[in-house]
Amino acid sequence: MAINFPDSPTTGETFQQADRAWQWDGEKWKSTGTTSSSTVGATVIFEGATDDAFETTLTVVDPTADRTITLKNADGTVAFTSDIPTVAGVYAPLADPTLTGTPAAPTASASTNTTQIATTAYVETALGSISSDPTEENTIIATAMFI
Repeated sequence: MAINFPDSPTTGETFQQADRAWQWDGEKWKSTGTTSSSTVGATVIFEGATDDAFETTLTVVDPTADRTITLKNADGTVAFTSDIPTVAGVYAPLADPTLTGTPAAPTASASTNTTQIATTAYVETALGSISSDPTEENTIIATAMFI
């Protein structure tokens, strides 16, 4: 539903459109509230730049608790869940992810003994603490690779 406000209004002039009352403040029309018994804000209809049969309707379901949705104080476009890529390879799944490129991870301290991912820096530190002899270190690395 498009709202066709009167041209050249006078300050304080009121205008009624459906169940909504508007008042001209000398610069712009301001909503002064609803005159219906329906829930205020349950549905908001936006008309585009062209007054035609196509509108965007924003509705809410009957909430089961108080809810707050905050729109950022920024320019941009609201994203929908349908905007999230679901194409295989765009994001790694939570279960059994296959990472590509050069994934990075934090390096654990030398004494870590958990299921945390071991980086190459961690392995080099751990093996270096076993032996400072390069020959022995190469043997340890080769042995570790075949275990």
